[in-house]
Amino acid sequence: MKRLFFVFLAIFFSVQSLSAQNTRAYLGYNIFYSPKDGPYIETYVSIDGRTVEWKKSPNKLFQAEVELTLIFEKDSQIVSFSKKIIKSKEVKDSSGMQIEFMNAQRFAIPNGDYILKIKMDDMNDTLDADYIMTNISIAIPDTAASISSIEAVQSFSETEKAGNASHSGFDFIPNIYNFFSERDSIFTFYAELYHVDLSTGVGEPYILNYYISSFETNQVLPRYKRFERRKAQSVDAILGQFDVSTLPTGNYVFTIELIDKSLSTIVQKDYFFQKENQHIKMDETDVSSINIINTFAELITGRDTLIDIIKSMRPISSTEEVEFAKYIIKQGDDHLLQQYIYNFWQKRNPLEPSKPFIAYMVEVMRVNREFKTSIKKGYETDRGIVYLKYGQPNSIMKEYHEPATYPYEIWHYYGIKGQSNVKFVFYDTDLATNDFKLLHSNAIGEMNNYNWRLQLRKRDSGYKSIDQTGREVDEWGTRYNEYYEQPR
Repeated sequence: MKRLFFVFLAIFFSVQSLSAQNTRAYLGYNIFYSPKDGPYIETYVSIDGRTVEWKKSPNKLFQAEVELTLIFEKDSQIVSFSKKIIKSKEVKDSSGMQIEFMNAQRFAIPNGDYILKIKMDDMNDTLDADYIMTNISIAIPDTAASISSIEAVQSFSETEKAGNASHSGFDFIPNIYNFFSERDSIFTFYAELYHVDLSTGVGEPYILNYYISSFETNQVLPRYKRFERRKAQSVDAILGQFDVSTLPTGNYVFTIELIDKSLSTIVQKDYFFQKENQHIKMDETDVSSINIINTFAELITGRDTLIDIIKSMRPISSTEEVEFAKYIIKQGDDHLLQQYIYNFWQKRNPLEPSKPFIAYMVEVMRVNREFKTSIKKGYETDRGIVYLKYGQPNSIMKEYHEPATYPYEIWHYYGIKGQSNVKFVFYDTDLATNDFKLLHSNAIGEMNNYNWRLQLRKRDSGYKSIDQTGREVDEWGTRYNEYYEQPR
């Protein structure tokens, strides 16, 4: 049976897979700027040594080889191209094959929107190569301040001979996974700052803030906030660290922002990541000590009502809050449930916690009315969850009767959580329940499905060519490409 590659596109923490086999590769990329050559992109491909073939050489050592082809296209024209053989280090036996081996490359590419096509071929087998593609947008202006991609760093050392992953006198090994396990106690980052002097004036003072916030609540975590006073230059850089050994399991955003002397934001850059820390839990005593007398939470009675409200808050809850809510629903009394509800909204609005609570409950009633099914409340459905997390879309395109597709909806947001032009694709495969499932999104932290077009089209069951993506042309009577690329 053919061995295929999984490709994980780490930039959005989204998984793109070619087949349900065991060979895995990981792709990450960062965008930087050179005053001499303009924007460039660094790509990092890491191959899981446990899932490729190893060949014994005449010196009785084993080595793996993968041919990697990267093609950057714009308007169907090739802009840049590379074909290389990625070789592992030589090992003595199978115990040494439990490694990952990485390749880093640089491509000087102007600002614009591109398609990156990737071909990978295990050179030690006789099977066909595998393909995948992803969209990349490059936008670093020449006339205003900007920040490079934020690079999460696995390790770094002083540069002896500059390579494709060298910056500011250091060689970096990037962490391309956007995921930090319990073993990862330090979050190290690197970023470059461009043309700050054009926004403030040469040598003018500004403040560089960097901090970690909850992805779900946008709340900045005070323990993970730093600032530096700097003077504006044409090119600058920052290399820093946070101890995240006690950061609870959850979704987070690391932010770098530049503030001018009038306290206005010059520019900001975000980096989404996930942290695993199963031994760090919410403390029940922090909630059970809260006084709810004469608050809105005291007026909410009935265990079923309390549980329903807490479950409806899940779309906007942090991972830590979700787990704690599960616990108190099983173990807590009604008073603790009331305290949890009050604490949840007080954290989001300390002065008037009832105000966001009431506004949110209005939205819950709306999604329950519009998206409910015969077995689910609206807030439990994918459309309801997205609506409650991100609000009402700026546009919704609905197509329920196209001949070649399942019924589908494409939601478009002008911007959410610092990301512009965000889209969600939902579809209904059983044609009866009104339970539209999330098929694809380009939103950070959401499911990104490279094959969404093929899954939407009932008559397509798979593809083998790099050109068979469902993107090139709509089936007769269908408009999903038009609606996705040009939302109304």
